[in-house]
Amino acid sequence: MREYIRKKTVYLKRRPQVIPLAFIVLSCAVFTFKLSAHSDSVMRFSSTAIALCMFIVTLSSFMAVVSYLGFKKYDKSAIVPLAITLILLLLQAALQINYLRTVHAETKTIAIPIEVTPDITSSVAWTYVHLVFLGLTLLSLALLPVYRGLLQKINTAPKGPDGARP
Repeated sequence: MREYIRKKTVYLKRRPQVIPLAFIVLSCAVFTFKLSAHSDSVMRFSSTAIALCMFIVTLSSFMAVVSYLGFKKYDKSAIVPLAITLILLLLQAALQINYLRTVHAETKTIAIPIEVTPDITSSVAWTYVHLVFLGLTLLSLALLPVYRGLLQKINTAPKGPDGARP
């Protein structure tokens, strides 16, 4: 078990960019798995722009994963894929906030409000969850230089036969 943990630590030392990739994939999965609730709720609203926003969020969610895969090493050549990924994540967050504002406006503030159905409630709840995961993803990207340095300080040399490190 110790050898397994040591090997995984060495892997993270060499590729710390895997941590934000896991968050990006997780946030994409959270949104994608609840896409049916989002689409059912979108069809109840009178605004056609909200459907386009959901399509753009879906597309940018997948594109963020693909663009981040171009981030191999932490050097100057990684600036373009990282910038594209950041723009796509921020676009998703902005469009999700726009979706929440539209839902609030359509269900509360207009003269004839739309009835709140379980689809809409589920969609709003999972939109908040997606926004939390987007925030965690952006935080993991922002802190990448910090924990990259911390991971480099971990001693991962294998122990010798007498239990001492070389």
